[in-house]
Amino acid sequence: ESQSKTNKQVLTKGDFYYKKLELKKKIKETQKNAEECNKTITQLERSQQNLNLAIMEKERIFSGMNYEAEEFDEKIDQLQAMKRQNLSDIVSNQTRVKHMQAVKEGRYSLLCRSEIMTRVEHHKVEERLHTLNTVLH
Repeated sequence: ESQSKTNKQVLTKGDFYYKKLELKKKIKETQKNAEECNKTITQLERSQQNLNLAIMEKERIFSGMNYEAEEFDEKIDQLQAMKRQNLSDIVSNQTRVKHMQAVKEGRYSLLCRSEIMTRVEHHKVEERLHTLNTVLH
């Protein structure tokens, strides 16, 4: 029995004191770690807010650019239509000038001698212009 008593350690007041100091130290360290975690969380939340604001700004800018791109596309379509019309007008005017030049130089000969033939030729010319217009589009 005396051997078993000697194998058991007797806890003294000093042992409790040091154990208490150790626990206080661990508690302070845990509190310090918790404060650091809270600071990190706060910093991350601020960063998240800043990123959200930046994303919203980028989305606003992107939306504006999309609107401008749509306006440019419409303008391009209008300009292309104007270009086609101008080309058609140029071809028409060149043909007219060619005929007038021929009349001026006395080389013009009537293509159609009757009203019916004039209408047929007019229809052919309109079909040709329509075909040219389709090709240009």
